[in-house]
Amino acid sequence: MIIKNKFVFTKNILIKLAIPDKNQKKQIYYDSYQPGLALIITYGSTKTFYLYKIINRKTYIKKIGQFPYMDIDEARQKVYNAIKAINKGDNPFYTENNDKSDITLSDFFFNKYMPEHARIYTNTKTAHKKELLFNCHFDKFRKAKLNEITRQAIESHHKLIGSKNKPAAANTFLGLMSHIFNIAIEWGYINNNPALKIKPFPTKSRDRFLQPSEISSFMNALHNMENDKLRDYVLLLLLTGQRRGNIASLKWSDIDFHNNIMYLAHTKNGESQRIPLTEQAISLLKAIKSKQDMSKQDWIFPSDKSKSGHIEGADVFWQHLLETAGLNNLHMHDLRRTMASYQAILGSSMNIIGKSLGHKSIQATAVYARLNLSPVRDSMQRATNEIFKLSTNDR
Repeated sequence: MIIKNKFVFTKNILIKLAIPDKNQKKQIYYDSYQPGLALIITYGSTKTFYLYKIINRKTYIKKIGQFPYMDIDEARQKVYNAIKAINKGDNPFYTENNDKSDITLSDFFFNKYMPEHARIYTNTKTAHKKELLFNCHFDKFRKAKLNEITRQAIESHHKLIGSKNKPAAANTFLGLMSHIFNIAIEWGYINNNPALKIKPFPTKSRDRFLQPSEISSFMNALHNMENDKLRDYVLLLLLTGQRRGNIASLKWSDIDFHNNIMYLAHTKNGESQRIPLTEQAISLLKAIKSKQDMSKQDWIFPSDKSKSGHIEGADVFWQHLLETAGLNNLHMHDLRRTMASYQAILGSSMNIIGKSLGHKSIQATAVYARLNLSPVRDSMQRATNEIFKLSTNDR
């Protein structure tokens, strides 16, 4: 019988294995040379060796080491020794698992999950959001031991949050709870995940973007805003289609004026991105640079009020802008969707749009890698020209 994803592990093969997308979460591969040796690749791009073994009809998993810091021969030897001990009657899982499941969810989250996973494999903003979510929605489970938390309790709390007209928050709670248990399983604290197969609330993807009839009033209102730093920040969001955090934390060293490229070292999908800049975006950046004292800081949007040194948030400014423009139900993140929408309206392919927004797709990764940035810039330029053309109508 041929087992899917089972083959002889070699260094070259493991290096080339694809990273699973955010929906798949993780992928498991088995070594056909050494029984019991597995490799798990997570969405965060980590590749880790594990020992998989069935003892008394129960499946156990034990972390061996992370690839490529641990080589394949060492991983095979550890698995071989463990299985040899099992065959003699020993259980290498017992001593480690016996007391670990007695840890409370709160202790595991703050002393293990956050410092040894979230703050290592996610960016600072994402890790902070996880902590806020835990403090907001996990009170019922904080003192409960990992092995005492049941599916029924999680499902009941999920429904309670959702009943308060917060289905998205309920689903986020469920996702974090499930991920905490997945990590606990990987680290040998517990053997099952009680949050699995709990049905999330259906949610509708947001599709709001600046309509052609709204662009002129939006741009006029933006032009007349007094805070020029936040005005330039919002305009650059529109011209680049990037996320708020990436633009707020931009440095001048991230901008290549010679090739008209913006470099994003840290993005939501965990990979760095090179984003082409349009003529209008370059002109805006040059105008910002001409007004700054370059000897004092490298931030494009510096702030003396934030700990980070760059601007953080612009909610009050945004609400004032919308009121001035006479618009509603428009989020700042919708500016990112606006760039993509006008690219699509003008006939750009999904691959081109994905590249311009820095999206990650396992199916299209090879295509993205071969794309020249010129067609991406051309697509963004056409979309920008259309936005500016509409913004000058009826003036």
